Amino acid sequence: MAPGDVRYRDVDESGAISNDDRQVIGSNIPRYTYGVRGDFGYKNFDLSFFLQGVGKADGYISGPGRHAFTSVSERIPQTIHLDRWTPDNPNASYPRLAYLLSHNTRFSTHWLEDASYLRLKNLQVGYTLPESLTSRARISRARIYFSADNLFTLTDYFYGYDPEVTVSSGGYYPQVKTYTFGINVNLQ
Repeated sequence: MAPGDVRYRDVDESGAISNDDRQVIGSNIPRYTYGVRGDFGYKNFDLSFFLQGVGKADGYISGPGRHAFTSVSERIPQTIHLDRWTPDNPNASYPRLAYLLSHNTRFSTHWLEDASYLRLKNLQVGYTLPESLTSRARISRARIYFSADNLFTLTDYFYGYDPEVTVSSGGYYPQVKTYTFGINVNLQ
């Protein structure tokens, strides 16, 4: 142990950090899940959206997903790993760099993340052409629309990772943003 290391608490007050100091901490199961759907229309325009999220969930990213230089084969440093403890940077988000030592990366409340989030799952905007234009072409209804999925996510979860995947070593792709333009046509 050295200055800048993660400090562990002697829970059983035995005078030493041991397996008896372990406790159950956190839960990756959300305490509540919610969603809000809205549909609006004005004249020939329409708008719909779907917001979805969870609250009070804990997440844990381990191994190379969270820590650089955890083993010889896992050398995947990221910019955030530069914010390490040094005497000049005592309030860093990471403890001191200790190559191939695991005491600073052990599972603890220090590495638990708030995995609650709010995500705009879908947004769709459309315009239905007036019947006076479509009836000449023997079309009963024509609607042009734009749809987008996973436009944004509000969360305090570890940057770049999906809060829906609450326990991982970083090997998952985040939610993909999808944009769609289309036209729905009903013939007479």
